[in-house]
Amino acid sequence: MTLNQLRHVILLAELGSFSRAADAACLTQPALSRSIRALEEELGGALFDRIGHRTELTPFGQHVAEQALTICSNADALIDSTAQMIDGSLGRLSIGLGAAPGAILITPLLLHFARYQSNLKLQIMKAQPDQLLKSLRERSLDILIVESRAIPADHDLVVEPISVMRAAFMCRPGHPLLQCKSPVTLHEFKRYPIAGPIMPEQSRRELIEYLGPDGHPDRLFNLQCGELGNLLELARQSETIVFCVRLAAPDLVEIPVQPAVNISARFSWVSLKGRTLPVASKLIRTFIYERLRDPE
Repeated sequence: MTLNQLRHVILLAELGSFSRAADAACLTQPALSRSIRALEEELGGALFDRIGHRTELTPFGQHVAEQALTICSNADALIDSTAQMIDGSLGRLSIGLGAAPGAILITPLLLHFARYQSNLKLQIMKAQPDQLLKSLRERSLDILIVESRAIPADHDLVVEPISVMRAAFMCRPGHPLLQCKSPVTLHEFKRYPIAGPIMPEQSRRELIEYLGPDGHPDRLFNLQCGELGNLLELARQSETIVFCVRLAAPDLVEIPVQPAVNISARFSWVSLKGRTLPVASKLIRTFIYERLRDPE
């Protein structure tokens, strides 16, 4: 068994076609078939079923492909880390960020590593948690920083809490609601557009607990968007009120609310169990832990 054979299994499982997999591997189709057949003989079972023009993993093949992903990923990490020790580079790191972590961290991350760690190849993806999890499991991402309650309790994930950060209703400086002498009621809020991010179920329930049935996001928010940066820009340029993590927009002003809303976002560092992380993940971890927290 060789790493090349395992990579052939991964490629064929992904593309579902011997001809496309052979082209991607820069092999002839007979050579790829021989590689797969030799591995099947060594392991003692069929890895693929040929169904019409489609090639699909057998249950045995699914198990082998999952193990092959882990083995090849760890081998790549070993190659990268030894190369880094030789030439002093930090290698490559791919990070997935949820909406609020993305709004808070992306620009500071890019600035810091452009100025001080130019020997790191950094890739950042911002998306909804389900999309990020898919990319993590496909090894397209090394780590995720997301809302803890949006992550399922799956056995293949390592979830490490980072911080708890307060959320608030916010508006631009000079907004008419800031002229009120007392906390603003939900009725007064509704004279203006209210915007919010896509929220995990637990946070949705908390809004209802504090504000009653009208606090349900589907009723409360006129505007919802998975891209928090767009909502913040909307609040800066209009009379829209936005509900999000306070630190995501230090230039906006918090609106006192009656009844008071005490809701926090919980963020975690998520990686795949058993996967060796790139050397640079230690630097990123320190940077993120320092910045993804409310000011004291």
